[in-house]
Amino acid sequence: MTRTLTLVCLLAALASRAGAADSLRVSVTVDPRIELLTAVQCLAGAEDLGHFDLAYRREILQRFGPWRAHRVVALLAAMRRAGFTREAPAAVVLRLADPPGLELRAPLTASLEARAGGREQLFAFLYGLRDFAAETGFMAFYEEHAALYRRLCAQTERSLRRTRVVSPLEEYFGARLNGYHLMLAPLLPSGGYGAEVVRPPGRVDGYAILGPSGVRADRPRFWGPDDLEALLWHEFGHTFVGNLPDSCRGAIAADSALFPPLRARMEAQGYSRWETCADEHLVRAVGVRLVARLQGSRAGERTLDRQLRLGFAYLPGLLIGLERYERERDLFPTLGDFCPELAAALDRRAARQLPRP
Repeated sequence: MTRTLTLVCLLAALASRAGAADSLRVSVTVDPRIELLTAVQCLAGAEDLGHFDLAYRREILQRFGPWRAHRVVALLAAMRRAGFTREAPAAVVLRLADPPGLELRAPLTASLEARAGGREQLFAFLYGLRDFAAETGFMAFYEEHAALYRRLCAQTERSLRRTRVVSPLEEYFGARLNGYHLMLAPLLPSGGYGAEVVRPPGRVDGYAILGPSGVRADRPRFWGPDDLEALLWHEFGHTFVGNLPDSCRGAIAADSALFPPLRARMEAQGYSRWETCADEHLVRAVGVRLVARLQGSRAGERTLDRQLRLGFAYLPGLLIGLERYERERDLFPTLGDFCPELAAALDRRAARQLPRP
């Protein structure tokens, strides 16, 4: 009995050390660029912010309320109506230096320009954001809240030390990113967004921008270890999936006839194109498998059930494919290598199993 208990304690200690080492590869910040963006979104009445009653939100509205008529606030509201929503605004500001200068530090993509309504409008937004930061003295507000930001980061770093995030993702995809960045954003809704920044020559950084899980004593409260682990697998997973070979993602998204049966539920969640929906299915399928492998089969079943209730109806076929991938890693060292096989899990037979739209 004593020997068994000693072995259990040793294994737990080794797992804890492995988690702590893994967590050191993830930077944790409350980023001034994201806070500037969400302050402007707050003034613009953006629907994709959270609805927690926070002292921090009230302070932002009080401090920056006199600038509600600033041109960047009106411009952002118009761009949102045209589709500049979800992760797109954050992905743009992450390519900039810190406020108030906000100099462009990494290339903008054609996709981001399109979602912003064109290159000219996107740069009008950047110039307006720079002017807003300077005119309002935004960085003084940010520095005044440094103690709050430090507390939020310290709490999340403690949770992060009890997770396994980077190594499982790199092992599963057979690939790695240049950097992993967790950004806490008090004004975002529960959950968050994934984003990436590519810098020549081909260095890809993944970003997970998370909103709080709740409120405690009028302050945002972020995620505990199990929830944080699964959230980061999902958000960083977007960057891994987004950097699979184009031929791989194209094969998985080839059958656009699969989209109509899901269209209504997917569009309600912001996935208006089949290619985006296919990527989202793959990210969520990998997430289900990581939860099942590392948090247990029951946790995996609960995660799958939750995703099916959200309408991701093609997950069972993808999961069968991924289980084969896990068994045959000697033949398929990376998920990119396995894509032709995985694409076969998404065919017209799946669509015929669903009711017509």
